[in-house]
Amino acid sequence: MEPAADTNRSRHVLVILLPNSPRALWGCYGSFANLTPHLDELAARGITLDRCIIASSEYGDPSCSDWPHKLIAASAEGQGINTAEVAIPAKSADALVDLEEYQEEILDQILEAGEARNATAAHLSLTVVRIPEVPVKMLPVPESEGEDDPDSEFEDEEFDDLDDDLEEDEKPPSEFPHSILPIEEQIDSERLVGWQDRFIPEVIAEWESTLEDSNRLVIVATERGCGFPFICDDEDSQSLELLYRIPCIVSDSSGLFAGTRIGALASVTDLPTVIAEWFDSSDLQSPGTVPSWWSLLRYGVEELHQRLYLRTPGGELLVWYPDAFLVEGEHPQIYFKPEDQSDLDNIAPEQPLLAERMLSEIEGPSSGETE
Repeated sequence: MEPAADTNRSRHVLVILLPNSPRALWGCYGSFANLTPHLDELAARGITLDRCIIASSEYGDPSCSDWPHKLIAASAEGQGINTAEVAIPAKSADALVDLEEYQEEILDQILEAGEARNATAAHLSLTVVRIPEVPVKMLPVPESEGEDDPDSEFEDEEFDDLDDDLEEDEKPPSEFPHSILPIEEQIDSERLVGWQDRFIPEVIAEWESTLEDSNRLVIVATERGCGFPFICDDEDSQSLELLYRIPCIVSDSSGLFAGTRIGALASVTDLPTVIAEWFDSSDLQSPGTVPSWWSLLRYGVEELHQRLYLRTPGGELLVWYPDAFLVEGEHPQIYFKPEDQSDLDNIAPEQPLLAERMLSEIEGPSSGETE
């Protein structure tokens, strides 16, 4: 049977990647890199990835925010994908900024970016939205009511070092120094996520208005606890489907694989078949319908999390894509995985590969050695 294009049955797919931490941003690259090689096959099955939006903050450390963006853009260009970048102007960093000031500006620029809304069935447009890191509006710290005791048991330096004495296993995997949500108790999260609450429904409504067929799969990649009232875990994701009839993919409790559910799946099964089967088996008119392959995705990610969240004396390891991993630290580096996977917990990487070199290899033919 010829899988040719039946325009009446063409399914248009919008991919939204909303990384809310550097970890999630790196994960988005894995997702995007795994999706793009399947564009032709998906199109032959009547499934079109019309638009991919990556909207993320600048997290201060260029190695955590700049390089993933460059790698994503280079990967897109290598696939012949039109790439547009939208930079939201930064406001004064000296004042506490309410993100609601940015809502209209962010949404307007997202919706006006590039020619993505008029993309044809043979072309995916990637829009990278750069949102400035704005000062987080902190909750007031309660005064100590005169308990500022100069004879306190701890000196300031000692107090600062207390956390270092904790066993590594006592620290949650999602802890990350550059996270836009560092400590929940210190953040007025309602102010922080105001624009994001509107991002999904408004952008999708605008995108959908240009399509005759409204069937769509929306991949929402975000780290747990980012503030979305309806995207926090597997159960809450059904609320998004209930509200907007949009199936979505959400990261699980660890931010480690935020954005990589499709990426993780693509490494073990046939991605186009899975997406096509979902469209064939799901009833988009039934609010709250969970994709039939949801449990498989969840299982795959949790399995990867158990096996691949590793540590070295030099810092935490984030599994990257697919033959390398990222070492966090003052100067993050990318390393090839060793051939011997038996004792990765005690690995001493010997093949450093900086992000700059990785970028050059993606942009053009590599003259260097392979793994």
